[in-house]
Amino acid sequence: NQSSKEIRYINNIYTITEWNNADDAANLVEGNVALNTNPILEENTFEVVEDLSNMGINISSYVPVGFKDRNGNLVNRNAPSIGAISSTPIFLNSKIFLEGAFENNGMNTVLRDNGLIPTYQPYKNNPWNYSGTESVNSIPTGVVDWVLIEIRSDTSSASIVSRRAAFIKADGSIVDVDGNRKVAMNVNAGNYYIVIQHRNHLPVMSANKIALSSSSPLYDFTTSPGQYFGKGAADLGNGKFGMLAGDGNSNGSINFLDYEIVGNNLFQNGYRSEDLDMNGVVNVIDYGKISMNLLKASKVP
Repeated sequence: NQSSKEIRYINNIYTITEWNNADDAANLVEGNVALNTNPILEENTFEVVEDLSNMGINISSYVPVGFKDRNGNLVNRNAPSIGAISSTPIFLNSKIFLEGAFENNGMNTVLRDNGLIPTYQPYKNNPWNYSGTESVNSIPTGVVDWVLIEIRSDTSSASIVSRRAAFIKADGSIVDVDGNRKVAMNVNAGNYYIVIQHRNHLPVMSANKIALSSSSPLYDFTTSPGQYFGKGAADLGNGKFGMLAGDGNSNGSINFLDYEIVGNNLFQNGYRSEDLDMNGVVNVIDYGKISMNLLKASKVP
């Protein structure tokens, strides 16, 4: 964070001085791998003080021969690269609609306006099992709900290279947790499939790989069913398309089990997956969201 001159590492925040003065693994890093103690960042300009592309200590006693990083690259055990200093931020720039919340060419923000959206990402449990720690002090203006983003190198679920929880706003834009910026992804620049998941809509994926970079072009799911892998889109009218509503139990298909889960929770209030029109209460209107998409299933492999 340049404006406040702080460094976030894992779950802690350090000043530049604290980071530069770290003298052993116990201060910053799990795993007892010692740090190079030369200053890394200039405190006033927040710039790298020297070329660190090959900076690192011998870690051959800590990692085995053939050890690879998260991208499958062989790690130099004698002089490991610190990696992050030279990387360029990659941002997702995308737009999509949720059928359940769609009205008047946009989406309602009833859940946010009534203080029902949690301030922490809601995808920790099955079927998502996402362990990300995205959270905010308050939900930004114009937010409809949380969504979960997957970046895949191929169509298979085994090819997921990055995931992030983010916000979707009333105009369909997907934004980072500040409510404005495009979503920063922990992935190298390249061509990827985008998967968007929501707690009571069928997951969708981009029809093709798209280029992700520091200036990713807009991938707009709202313009055509052809933007969706398998054309698995909801027709919202007036040339608009979005994610199919009705998956109350989040199992990737809309069937009679969804009627049951709505029925078992009728007239319950709050932030609930059974609230398919996302108005803060489970009622008979939610049955209609299931009926119009009955027996449909996600096209995402």
